[in-house]
Amino acid sequence: MLIYLLDMGNVMKIKLPQKNSDVFYKKKWFIILAILVVIVLGAATAAIIIYRQKSMLQTSNTNTAKTVQARAESINGTIADAQQASRTGDAASANEVYDKAVTASSDDYQKSVLLIGKATLYFNSADYKNALEYAQQAEAYDKNVAVYDFIAQIYEKLGNKASAAEYYKKTISVLDSSSPLYSQDLKYYQDNVKRLSAI
Repeated sequence: MLIYLLDMGNVMKIKLPQKNSDVFYKKKWFIILAILVVIVLGAATAAIIIYRQKSMLQTSNTNTAKTVQARAESINGTIADAQQASRTGDAASANEVYDKAVTASSDDYQKSVLLIGKATLYFNSADYKNALEYAQQAEAYDKNVAVYDFIAQIYEKLGNKASAAEYYKKTISVLDSSSPLYSQDLKYYQDNVKRLSAI
C-alpha cells in the first residue's frame, strides 16, 4: 500500500508494510475454504448415511417380503391339504390338519386365517354353530374385514339378523379408506345393515 505525503511542497512516497492486510486476506480465504470443506464433508457424510439407510431399508423390505411370502405359502399349503381332505369326504382329517396348524403357529394372523378356513368347512356343510365358534376364535386373533364379514354371514344363516347387522357395522369400521374399492365396499356393507335392520 502506498501513501503519499506532502512535506514542504515535496511529495513523498511511503510504502507501508502490507502484512496486516495480507494476513487479513489470507485469514479470510482460509475461513472461506474451511467453510467449503465442512459443507462438502457434511454433504458427503449425509449422502453416505442416506445410502446406508436406504440399503438397510431395502434389505429389511426384502426380508419382510420373503417372510410374508413364506407365511402365505405355509397357510395356502395347509388350507389346500385341509380342502383336499374335505373334498374326499374326510372332514375329520381336514379338521385335524387345521388343528395341528393352529397349534403349531405362533403368528396371530396365521392362526386367524387357519381358523377361518376351519369355520368355512363347517359353513359349507351347513353346520353354522360350529362355523360361528371357529370364526369367533379367529376374531380373537385378528379383527379384520374378512373375519367380521364372515361372522355376519354366519349370523344371517342362523337367522340372527341383529347380530349380523352388528358385524356388518364392525366390518365398516375396519374398511381401508385408501382402497380403490372403498366406496363400493362401504355401500355394500351399509346396504346390508339397512336390509337387516328393516326386517
